[in-house]
Amino acid sequence: MKNITIITICLFVANVSFAQKMMTRSGEIKFEASMPAFEEIAAKNNTVSAILDQSTGDLAALALIKAFKFKAPLMEEHFNENYMESSKFPKASFKGKIVNFDA
Repeated sequence: MKNITIITICLFVANVSFAQKMMTRSGEIKFEASMPAFEEIAAKNNTVSAILDQSTGDLAALALIKAFKFKAPLMEEHFNENYMESSKFPKASFKGKIVNFDA
């Protein structure tokens, strides 16, 4: 939790000092793994932080695993405990570059 706070503060300071970077803390990630004739398996996370450097096209995102919300509480419990092991791996990050990016 301490690392996430430090990263968030660093991203905020970087965003204020460089006008070419865009940042959000209200990003959204959705996933669906449903199959026909089975129960719907879908989740949504509305607390994703992301930053985009407009000068280079670099993109970085950070999401807390436990923030994914399912329709059924049991699915959420299985997702966090059995599949994602969110106590061992509490966050997911993504770093990438948008090629041929033109602001």
